[in-house]
Amino acid sequence: HTSKRKHRKRCRMMQPNTCYTPLLRLGIEELPEATIHTDGACLNNPGGPGGIGAIIQQNEKTIEISKGYPAVNEGEPRVTNNRMEMLACIEALRTLEESSSVTLYSDSQIVVNCAMGAWKRKANLDLWAEFDPLLERHSVTFKWVKGHADNELNNRCDELAGEAARACDCSTL
Repeated sequence: HTSKRKHRKRCRMMQPNTCYTPLLRLGIEELPEATIHTDGACLNNPGGPGGIGAIIQQNEKTIEISKGYPAVNEGEPRVTNNRMEMLACIEALRTLEESSSVTLYSDSQIVVNCAMGAWKRKANLDLWAEFDPLLERHSVTFKWVKGHADNELNNRCDELAGEAARACDCSTL
């Protein structure tokens, strides 16, 4: 498929589980740098409730974000861990005010490998439709990290996501 070829061409492997997406269309060589760590959580996977956590570091500032998602939200797809992992990346990239050179750390092999074009996108196509324009806006290097291991910032994102999922009061939404 043409779109698959374009993504692979655009996506240069730098090391295993890493991808660099250049902003060729903008002709920008130097962009502000940002580092993002993300994680998603789904209690009772699948079915929720779920939560996301992210840490964004840019311009000597560090921002933590978290958000909870109800187990059932009429008309919305079911909450799953993979959806929460993707939403964490989407929400973190949305917080960047300008196009940036981003190093994004995720413990989700699905997110990293599908974004790199190494795996076929078979699910959550609605979220990929939100994710792709953000990948066009930013120059993103994806890095996979082992979850629940020795990466302090990934562990903090896991805490944020879990707290958001537990705090999500589905009866009020």
